[in-house]
Amino acid sequence: MPGESIPVRAGTVGSEQTQDKVMWLALGLCKALVRAVSHLGFIAPTPVQAEAIPAALSGVDVCARAVTGSGKTAAFLLPMLHFLLTQPPRKATTLRSKRRYVRAVVLLPTRELGTQCESMLKQLLQFTTGVSVALVIGGVAPSAQQAALDAVPDVLIATPGRLVDILHNSSKKGGGVDLSGVEVVVIDECDKMLTAVLRPQVEDILKSIPEEGRQVLLFSSTMTEEVDAFANEYLFKPHNVDIGHIALQSKLHQQFVRVRIPEVVPSHGSDEAEGDTTDRDRKKRIRSKRLREAEREGMVIQGGEAVSHSEMELEHVTKTKSRYLVAMCQNYFKGQTIIFCRYRSTSHRLVLLFNLLDLPAVEIQGNQTQDERFASLEKFSSGAVRYLITTDVSSRGLDIRDVSTVINFDLPPTLTAYIHRVGRTARIGESGTAVSLVDERRDADIMRKILAVSGAVNRHQVSSVKRRDIPEELLKKAEADIDGVFSVVRTQLAAEQLEQRITDAERRYAGGSSILDRITAKPKREWCLSREERKRREAEARQLHEKEAEVTMRYFQDELSQLEREEMGLLRDQKKRRRVEKEKKAAEKNRAKEKARALRQKSEKKVQAGVVKKLKRRKLREAAREKRAETRVNKKLRPSKGRDGRKSSKRSRHTKGMKKH
Repeated sequence: MPGESIPVRAGTVGSEQTQDKVMWLALGLCKALVRAVSHLGFIAPTPVQAEAIPAALSGVDVCARAVTGSGKTAAFLLPMLHFLLTQPPRKATTLRSKRRYVRAVVLLPTRELGTQCESMLKQLLQFTTGVSVALVIGGVAPSAQQAALDAVPDVLIATPGRLVDILHNSSKKGGGVDLSGVEVVVIDECDKMLTAVLRPQVEDILKSIPEEGRQVLLFSSTMTEEVDAFANEYLFKPHNVDIGHIALQSKLHQQFVRVRIPEVVPSHGSDEAEGDTTDRDRKKRIRSKRLREAEREGMVIQGGEAVSHSEMELEHVTKTKSRYLVAMCQNYFKGQTIIFCRYRSTSHRLVLLFNLLDLPAVEIQGNQTQDERFASLEKFSSGAVRYLITTDVSSRGLDIRDVSTVINFDLPPTLTAYIHRVGRTARIGESGTAVSLVDERRDADIMRKILAVSGAVNRHQVSSVKRRDIPEELLKKAEADIDGVFSVVRTQLAAEQLEQRITDAERRYAGGSSILDRITAKPKREWCLSREERKRREAEARQLHEKEAEVTMRYFQDELSQLEREEMGLLRDQKKRRRVEKEKKAAEKNRAKEKARALRQKSEKKVQAGVVKKLKRRKLREAAREKRAETRVNKKLRPSKGRDGRKSSKRSRHTKGMKKH
């Protein structure tokens, strides 16, 4: 992955709590969030939380990978909420206005994940206020969601499709939501978000969010080349958190049940009863014609109706596997269990079968409306039913408590899908069981991959793998129960198909006038806009953005000018202080020089006065000597003995004493 990788100690892979027991307070979260996670029963952060939360709190982009059930949702919600609770809005502060902006966007691939993320976020906010949340997902009336967006929430949780629809097709001036103030962007289940359908929508949303000051948190269970390329393009020097390789939970117990499915033998119907030759020949011709047409279209005749080979084979496989599934659910797995199927028709057939066998079950699949999916999820989460039969639409991120078992009625085609499926159990350090029905002819490739990843050499990460055998008497009992109600299941399916055909036929072949009346009776939908209107609104939004950018630049220029003026004033004051100090030092130096000069002059005067006095004395002595000499001459006396200026060789007694001492 791009950026700087974080090495993880051996033994921290999986959903186990960190070995050194890093506590929540040590991560730097605010007290309200620490109290909330403690109230939810999370004693210590998981490895991905201990690595990702400090990195996200530092403000850098984060690219994190961890196994399913390791607490990735809290790993991005906690630092995001800490930032919103402790930091003021940047854009509102910059523009000095009271206008509100959406500050954080969380993108998730499915509606169920969006609902679950909203519930988790509200639980984390139970001890604080000031952060509002809005959920924008498909399957819900856009008008209600637009009302929530008009209130300008702090956090927007959305699926990409609906958010793009609101951005471009809203009747509101300037678009349905303004993302120019977003500071944190979270992309969960990134590998799923980068499919051919969702990636353009995600990129469109990111283009609506300014890159400057934007923090991107990217989380996924698996990292592919597409995810790495996306991170290199949209993340700036990301801090990578890699908690282990593609692996399963350490407390996951995998069990595989070998299923023997006999070959399908197409039946072309029963022979016609004996009758007259003409009638029999006519019926033979009709039957031969129908057989030829069915063979050309890949169909078989069953009960007088043309049925495709694929539908007939799917029903045969479902009925055969149902023996094993019903036997396990009737005798072993009576708690909260999720059953995954590959096809929507299979999941619907199993729901009908389970309810007829007094095994309360609900389904979640793509053909349902959003209200039906929410109702099914609520029944299963509350414990009203024990079995949730679904397709891969519920395989990612769905976190339902007390799910002890996951059953793969059909193995998925890829290892990634298998990891996400079995990740619905054994979450956050708990144990769980994953049971898979394996047809060796159809599932050989995926089984090799599953066994390879299950046999990881890391001793802290190996999940147990066992083969499970179901007693023959339990299979026979389940087969008898299924045979007793399977005709009812087939009848219900036929009735639903007939009702759907009638509805389609009425809609297709209704009179033109009635269609026109229905169309004209409907109010004009203003939700979708024409291309010209979208271009015009995009131009208005661009002008508004440029105007706000101009205001922002003017504000920054004013601030810069003010800073320059303050800096010039400081420089002037500093220069003045330096000049005053320099003048003061010069004055002190001059005073010192004057004082020294005065002392020197005084000393010189003293010396000069001493010299003059000495000269005067000498002149007086010479004058006295001359006078004495003249007096002696006048008196005609002998001249006194003199030394003629020579120094006497005699030493006085004082000189002798000093030398001796």
